[in-house]
Amino acid sequence: IAFDLAEYAASLQLRDVPASAIAATKRDIFDTLATTIAGTSAPGVGELLDLFAEWGGNDQATVLVHGRRVAAHDAAWVNATMAHATDFDDTHDVAMLHAGVTVIPAALAAAELAGGVGGEEWLAGVTAGLDVVCRLGLASTIGIVESGFVFTQLLGTFGATLAAGRVLRLTPAEMVNALGIAYSQTAGNYQVIRDSALTKRMQPGFAAKAAVISVQMARKGIRGTQNTFQGVDGFYRVYLRDRYNPDVVTAELGSRFEHENLSFKPYPCMRPLHVPIDAALAARRKWQLAPEQIRRVEVWFNEHTYSAGCTPVEAKKAPRTPIDGQFSIPYVVAAALAHGRVGLADFTLAGVARKEVLDLAA
Repeated sequence: IAFDLAEYAASLQLRDVPASAIAATKRDIFDTLATTIAGTSAPGVGELLDLFAEWGGNDQATVLVHGRRVAAHDAAWVNATMAHATDFDDTHDVAMLHAGVTVIPAALAAAELAGGVGGEEWLAGVTAGLDVVCRLGLASTIGIVESGFVFTQLLGTFGATLAAGRVLRLTPAEMVNALGIAYSQTAGNYQVIRDSALTKRMQPGFAAKAAVISVQMARKGIRGTQNTFQGVDGFYRVYLRDRYNPDVVTAELGSRFEHENLSFKPYPCMRPLHVPIDAALAARRKWQLAPEQIRRVEVWFNEHTYSAGCTPVEAKKAPRTPIDGQFSIPYVVAAALAHGRVGLADFTLAGVARKEVLDLAA
């Protein structure tokens, strides 16, 4: 798989990409830039910028909106963090991951690092990266809750590496090394959601940062693992218990582009919460109940959604932080029933403290 993906990304030309796939790439770029703007002042961003100032470094790339110049890998890190901060970014509903937040910040940083990169070259890199991230997610036959990993970072590290490598014009052999170097850095645990950790929004940033570091190391001739995905101690055995379908990763590479199936969220919270929100909004319109008239709410869903959106119960029924709210079915259903809408304002410190919503969530 590593050799196939390296050859694919290194050789992909925009002229060989169907118009529908190019349109999908551009849609995702626009969406990711928009969610980056939304996350500009999110908690955690200012703290990262303070750290960059303390650390210093070359002014290789731009922190979007803020305009600060920092090291390329730091730019990728904070831009990806901002893009994911509101949980409003793209989603592949079957692969269970966000693609743009790792790939696009890494490709932007690589372009600034290289200098003189044309639009077609950049779009080809982003297209390859988005496609591969989605393919890796689809190939996994273990869910994110059971695995304990968040696939956005775990798999996004590889897609971001291929995108950045294509922008830097790495050879296929260098691309294989870059994937292997990235393998030594990828992670992305699910505990950040259970503990309402601020690092949840930073995990895509870690992936984008690792990607930019990996491609620069590969360009210097540093050797990474070669059998990154399917070796005896390769990624799929070590991380995902060998539960994957290899054909899904490589079938029709270059002719079918899986990122065409990315979707865009109507609400800034975890994707499985959207159906309960829609149901709550429909119930509110149908029965026109005031919050104080509601005594009990029952919502039915599968085990995965319960684990993701209802546990631990005490945190989900009484969210303490915006991140708690972004992953709480009781909270978003209560917000929808109480106010007839769910938006960015519901996932602020003031939003999650509203008594009328918390009373319903309980």
